[in-house]
Amino acid sequence: MPWNHILMRFCDHGHSKARCECTPEVVMLTAFRRAPRGIPRINSGSEDLYAEVIGEFSAGSLVEDPDREAFQSPCVDGKNSRIVAGFAHVFPNYSTYLAKPGLYMEALHIRKPYRRMGLGTMFLKKIAKEAVKLGMERIEWCLLHSNQPAINFYEGNGGRIKPGFRKCAIDGEAFNSCEP
Repeated sequence: MPWNHILMRFCDHGHSKARCECTPEVVMLTAFRRAPRGIPRINSGSEDLYAEVIGEFSAGSLVEDPDREAFQSPCVDGKNSRIVAGFAHVFPNYSTYLAKPGLYMEALHIRKPYRRMGLGTMFLKKIAKEAVKLGMERIEWCLLHSNQPAINFYEGNGGRIKPGFRKCAIDGEAFNSCEP
């Protein structure tokens, strides 16, 4: 699956391609192989939260996709190949302030040829449905303050921009100089 292509396009959109360090090998080792160290797997019945969830829709010849081949999956067991139109990356979190479990949505990305077709809303509803099944009470995410189309999308789907909060991080030299 062309995860590196999708993530690189996502980095392009966020104007952070120079800092994007994704390769197929790194993605498979860090994102899809296992739960992060110290975080238990969360199961709902027989489904593993870290398992891949695939949703399908048929766009047929409605979509002009110049990168179709780069995002095409191989045929398996005689089934038709699929085109990856987007992805969402979510993981569990917990609010100590609200004392509620939730999901953090690190990324929701729909490739340009497939935007304005309802896929983002479909992804968001699927994520919310999974969160409810897992007994979680909310979904959180961050976005660039300059990304007005994303702001409009999330607000149009019931999302709220929380003005009193700022995204913070310790990374680079500051992270590396932290004592264990």
